[in-house]
Amino acid sequence: MSGDDDLAKRLLQKADRILKEVDEAYIIKQRGHHQRAMPTFRPEELSLGKTLGTGGFGIVSEISKFSLDPDEPSEELPVDTEGEEHPITLENPQQPNNNIHPTVSLDDAIPGTFVEVVDRPEELTMNDHVHYDVKKAREFMANRCMRNGKARYAIKRLHKALTPVEKARGMIDLAIEAKYLSTVWHPNIIKLRGVAKGDMVDPDFFIIIDRLYMTLDVHIKEWAATFKSKKGSLFGIGKDKDGLKGLLIDRLTVAYDLAAAFFYLHENR
Repeated sequence: MSGDDDLAKRLLQKADRILKEVDEAYIIKQRGHHQRAMPTFRPEELSLGKTLGTGGFGIVSEISKFSLDPDEPSEELPVDTEGEEHPITLENPQQPNNNIHPTVSLDDAIPGTFVEVVDRPEELTMNDHVHYDVKKAREFMANRCMRNGKARYAIKRLHKALTPVEKARGMIDLAIEAKYLSTVWHPNIIKLRGVAKGDMVDPDFFIIIDRLYMTLDVHIKEWAATFKSKKGSLFGIGKDKDGLKGLLIDRLTVAYDLAAAFFYLHENR
């Protein structure tokens, strides 16, 4: 056995302990958060579209279609049996406002280290009370996978071309990310919608999240171009005051929503 193979084996032997530490983490136990049950899917039930991005271990692709096995029972992501579950319902005052656009993405299971702010089109907003009714979520997602030609969901999974050590670390990181995303709940933090059926620490494990349509860096470039077109000439000739005011409001709104997401993560760290 090579050195890399031996290290990968030792990492995976620690996986159960690492995930148990996540379950015992401050954000879950002492802050009163509980992992929500999640619908599960097999890889062959998903048809993938274009690749949206890649990271150190993972690759994100949009989901173009769900082909559900009618005989496949919905297995749930394990929840914290010691705590009370908090289903999202229309009557629940804690249910977030889906009209708020900016969304934070947790990358590689480290909350707040990588941020994406997106404008999610209003026509793509979700009925979260249905998503978290596990008995209905699979069918709901399959029937509403696409809307107006736009994908609603994306899948995050591991790269195929990883070294044994990278694969071991990636499996553990993705399992941790699934646990945290099933726990945090904020209108500006990307939502976990489903997971792979079976063991979380597995090279074929994946998570299903909302499909993001705009990253912060792209948004900033668009703002810069808009500002340039509206500021007028050197002496302010042709300046679009109303347009610049609207641009400022847009930027401040995104900044406020982004700060709210970071505040939530800080308060629940």
